[in-house]
Amino acid sequence: MIILIEDKSLKDMSQATQKGIRFAKTAKRFIKYLKFLLPYIGPLLLIFLILFLIIMVIFWAAPQGKLYTATAHTEEDTRLLEYYQQLAEENNTYRFLVDGESTWYPSTSNRDRNLTDRYGRDAELFGTFGQIHAANMFYILSHHLKETDDDFKSTIAFDLKPYLYYKESTITTAYSSEEGEVEEESTVYLLVEAYTIQGHYLYQHEWVTEANDNMTITYERPAGSTQILPNRWQRLDDWVRLSYALNNKEDTEMLRTAVFEAAKGYTDFSESLSWLFSEEVDSFYISGGFIPVELSEYFSKVSQVFGIPEWFLAAIAYQESSFNPTAENPSGAYGLFQLMPSTQKQEIDKLIKHYPYLLPQALLSRYTDDPGFYREAVSDPYINTLCGALHLIDKGLIPSEIDWESNKWKNQTLPCLAAYGGYVSVPESLWKKYDITSKKQAKEKSIEWARDEYASRIWKHAEQFNSKITWPTIQSPITAYFGELGPYWANGHTGLDFGVASNTPVYAVSNAEVTFSGWKGAYGKCIMISNGWYTFLYGHLDSIDVKIGDKVSAGKVIGKSGDTGNSSGPHLHFEVRNIKGACVDPLVWLSAQ
Repeated sequence: MIILIEDKSLKDMSQATQKGIRFAKTAKRFIKYLKFLLPYIGPLLLIFLILFLIIMVIFWAAPQGKLYTATAHTEEDTRLLEYYQQLAEENNTYRFLVDGESTWYPSTSNRDRNLTDRYGRDAELFGTFGQIHAANMFYILSHHLKETDDDFKSTIAFDLKPYLYYKESTITTAYSSEEGEVEEESTVYLLVEAYTIQGHYLYQHEWVTEANDNMTITYERPAGSTQILPNRWQRLDDWVRLSYALNNKEDTEMLRTAVFEAAKGYTDFSESLSWLFSEEVDSFYISGGFIPVELSEYFSKVSQVFGIPEWFLAAIAYQESSFNPTAENPSGAYGLFQLMPSTQKQEIDKLIKHYPYLLPQALLSRYTDDPGFYREAVSDPYINTLCGALHLIDKGLIPSEIDWESNKWKNQTLPCLAAYGGYVSVPESLWKKYDITSKKQAKEKSIEWARDEYASRIWKHAEQFNSKITWPTIQSPITAYFGELGPYWANGHTGLDFGVASNTPVYAVSNAEVTFSGWKGAYGKCIMISNGWYTFLYGHLDSIDVKIGDKVSAGKVIGKSGDTGNSSGPHLHFEVRNIKGACVDPLVWLSAQ
């Protein structure tokens, strides 16, 4: 909801900004001292305190603490929201087609507003209405204004816009048909550089060929990314310092944090805190198809290097961070695998010394002993996964000696998981549960404690992630690929079309719940199912065999293909949408499984 500024609170507003900065400084010192109390304070209390501090910083920086709520929703609110969204969309079109992987900014040649990254990484970097509104709100606060005009808001959107650079690539699919061997090639686009208020990133890719039954697919997949600014927030810091007339680095960093967090809150407050407030996902939905595509690629690549199954890596990442690449613990642990600062340095140094060929050249060229370098390095989920795998090995995991094909792997991995999770000695509060009477026994029974509290959960997730998904229909030619342009898809095809005859069975590709069942406009008869992370859409069906609320297992027949809706002939239209609702290439998702 858009918050409008009232005349009577102008004086309070200017004071609120300074209060917010002073409160943030106090919070920062408090958190620093709080670290010494970690062994004595329960983790839930810590999370609550840190969240309270963060939220209070944001609320105090706005008049009367109303950053996310308002008593009334006016017509002007609606107009502003629509205008902000329009500005965001207009300024998300600075997309440029380039010749390959390099540093292209500030080039503005070959602009094409329709370019889209095959892996959906650009969607995470697009400007949002919340960014524009938050930046404008704090400008009003810091300059003692009543309001700003639309032209000024437009200037903010322009100043904060992302510059995105893409290269052309291909997907080659080969399969056997009644006519013989068939080879098809389609064009896709891959993000190679992004200059944004969140950092300046270069993206690397590698060619792979994967086989599935009688089909082979050759394509480029992500091979890591590098943030090339000494301070990833440099662009936003510069804008905040100049726009809000701040004189020192600490105030700039504090207000930048408030602006950025407020922006996320305006865009979707519930989503911005969902990693910490959401309940555990129903275990029924967790399967191989639950792993985010972009992370699955990294788990697979690291698995090939170190011999640790990708489903095992995925289970640890899910347990440690709920697949959140930016998850941060008050203790300092960070990223997918929750690596402590000392571990970040240890494993990055080891990678650079022994495995430099696994790392992007841009990262190697920036190698320094500065703590900020290590933090920036592990913010890349691929590098975080590499470090996590090395740390597991440091903790005693010998992948070649684990029997991954039988249930023996559970007990064989227990000592390493106990060490990785920090289960050294059972706390006194649990002595009665484990029949412990001395510190010696507390250490001896730590492995049992680790099994109950940590390893068993990882094992459960690992078994679920090791289950395979099912393709949405029988093996058949793909008649239209993701991103293709044509008379039916002016803005690009949003899924895959399988050339199957009417009344061909279509299958649930993952354990999921039916969220839509019925007629859906141009999609005709349609089914949508969700596993909590991805939503899968089946369009142009002839018949539907499930209803909203049904839980379906992977492989279950949920309907039959057809020719309903805006269709050019019998086929199955299949879409994959991520947790934010953005369509991703179904071939990427299917291949990643």
